[in-house]
Amino acid sequence: MSNEPTLSQAPGRPRDQVARRAIIHAALELAEQRGYQKVTVQDIAKAAKVGRQTIYRWWPRKSHLYAEAIYEEFDNVVSGMSPEHADLETYIRNLIAIVQKRTGAITMALILEAHDQELRDQLYRRQLERREMFIRLIERTTSKWGVNLNVSPELMVDMILGAIFFRVLYPFSPLDDAFAHDVAKFIRTFH
Repeated sequence: MSNEPTLSQAPGRPRDQVARRAIIHAALELAEQRGYQKVTVQDIAKAAKVGRQTIYRWWPRKSHLYAEAIYEEFDNVVSGMSPEHADLETYIRNLIAIVQKRTGAITMALILEAHDQELRDQLYRRQLERREMFIRLIERTTSKWGVNLNVSPELMVDMILGAIFFRVLYPFSPLDDAFAHDVAKFIRTFH
């Protein structure tokens, strides 16, 4: 999404993109199989067929690697889905698919590790651009539907994302297509 360097883009020799993709793929696969907490950097290095030093050269800690991995996963799913062309319900369905596939549990684990100021800053910077994109989508959708939210689009985005992550954390109700439909229907009720 952004051309801004991340914490993992250290000065010096450029990354080998094949190795980088292998590391991110291995990290996500292992977290999906074992859970984030049970995966070590050594496990990731072995699965990606790289040395541990390669991982530590690019990411200071496992949490930073996973932060980059979840945002890359998000970007892969929503690539080409600009706020000008996206449909709100489809966008929310895609967010749900990402969270349910494998990033939801990792995101929750990273939030628990957010006492690390560097990690918290990385998560904030990476989320900010995506949040702005979602806000533009809400603005465009409400304008197209002739809806007056009576609340700021920022608050609406926070409410939607909050509901998604609440359902990831406490699955009292399903996080599915019906949820995405209900959110869109709820927004249409504003006059």
